Amino acid sequence: MKFKYIMVSMILCLLLIAPAQTAQAAVPTAEFPEGWPQGPGVEAESAIIMEASTGTILYEKNSHEELYPASITKIMTTLLALNNSSLNDTVTFSHDAVFSVGTSDAKLGGIDEGDKLTMEQCLYGVMLASANDVSYAVAEHVGGSLSKFVDMMNEEAEKLGCENTHFTNASGLPDADHYTTAYDMALISQEALKNPVFRQIAQTMVYTIPADEYCPEPRARANHHEMKSNGKYPYDGWIGGKTGWTASAGYTLVTFAHKNNMDLICVIMKSSQTGQYTDTKALLDYGFQNFKRMNLSEAEVRPAEQESADNTLRLGDFMKEQPLLGINPEDYIVIPGPAGWDQIEAVFIPDAQDDETAGSMRYTYNGYYVGTGRVVLNTENAYQFQASTNLNRNNSAHGILKINPWIIAAAAVLAVIIVVVIILLFRRPRRRRRGRKLRF
Repeated sequence: MKFKYIMVSMILCLLLIAPAQTAQAAVPTAEFPEGWPQGPGVEAESAIIMEASTGTILYEKNSHEELYPASITKIMTTLLALNNSSLNDTVTFSHDAVFSVGTSDAKLGGIDEGDKLTMEQCLYGVMLASANDVSYAVAEHVGGSLSKFVDMMNEEAEKLGCENTHFTNASGLPDADHYTTAYDMALISQEALKNPVFRQIAQTMVYTIPADEYCPEPRARANHHEMKSNGKYPYDGWIGGKTGWTASAGYTLVTFAHKNNMDLICVIMKSSQTGQYTDTKALLDYGFQNFKRMNLSEAEVRPAEQESADNTLRLGDFMKEQPLLGINPEDYIVIPGPAGWDQIEAVFIPDAQDDETAGSMRYTYNGYYVGTGRVVLNTENAYQFQASTNLNRNNSAHGILKINPWIIAAAAVLAVIIVVVIILLFRRPRRRRRGRKLRF
């Protein structure tokens, strides 16, 4: 085991010695690179398309403009409830939950003070019926009070990287201090989509709360999103979303769609009743028709049966049959459909956060972020790690780490030192060691 970590340390030393590049912003959203597909014009004040697994931004229009979200706020409410409660929890409706919501606001219906629902029933009411009274009750149950739940919302938003978001309530009711951006809502939605229960709720067409002691009639509530299969604007691949509207916010819409092995998130803010859907369709079509999602473990080229170029060192050759590093096979990049590896570069970013992760490879297309691959210690599913500090793939130098002669010499000296240390360790008498153990 010690030998394994010594070898990993040596490889990381080589990567660190090689010329480094300055890390760019995680996901640029304003300037797309040369060769990036031209996006459609949209009516909405603000819009964005994000690929969910990588966070790659495929299209954006004013995506950092602070606007009122209306009921798409409830995506955050549902996310926090799923992360901080059980679906079997009993939610009791307080006086404020029932009576602080305006008479013209969206409600579940049939709810009085003291009534009870399960958390599961509540979350379907929040997402499908967009019920403000239910959102209030969920916030009180999870946070202990509405104000404490709002604090949780803002803390979660900050944790997710939302820099232009501030919530004041759990439902999206109008408030001058309740705002977000299309980009921030995409980040929140990206996190929510990681939860399989959220995905199930978001794409449910109709949910029925059975009759109980509080309400003698079953309450069937349909999903308001009109891109569902039986909606006014059905979209092939639709897997859910959330609607919103207030007079000050206009129409807001978040849509999730799956096609061509990609999950796309589309956020529309400050649009018209019809425009929110025509814009969403145009943007989803643009994303699915112009981009492809590639699994890094399948896309990388394994060591070829050819001689290395002068002054280069293949990590595959160096590690022989037991590679100590690999790219996590669950990681992807998203690039324009016609693009090839000659346009993709990767930079190794060392960040050993745990015993399994040595860092990451940050992939770019003509300088634009398209995904990240986690560099992990050898596992059963890891494939042969082939990357350089500045990897530029082409037909003549696939998978080669370019190192100048001085670096090779330094590596050789380091290797000799490590071998000597290992020999000394194994030749030491097997007796109780005094003092502190030598660690690597």
